[in-house]
Amino acid sequence: MPVEFVAIGHIAKDVQADGFNLGGSAAYGAVTALRMGLKPAIVTSLDPALDLGDAQQGIDLHSVPCSSTTTF
Repeated sequence: MPVEFVAIGHIAKDVQADGFNLGGSAAYGAVTALRMGLKPAIVTSLDPALDLGDAQQGIDLHSVPCSSTTTF
């Protein structure tokens, strides 16, 4: 399925007591598009060591490596 929605911007690592959640407007927009039945993609910059696990399931991720990920 071709990409139907592209979110460009930073994703954030929102730290919590039990780990972290994926945050940031690009992530929120892509998840919203996914839930609306579209095929989303995110273009961002993040630390390649960051393990997103299942957080990006169904979302194509295109990133430029950097030394750190935006963290809150």
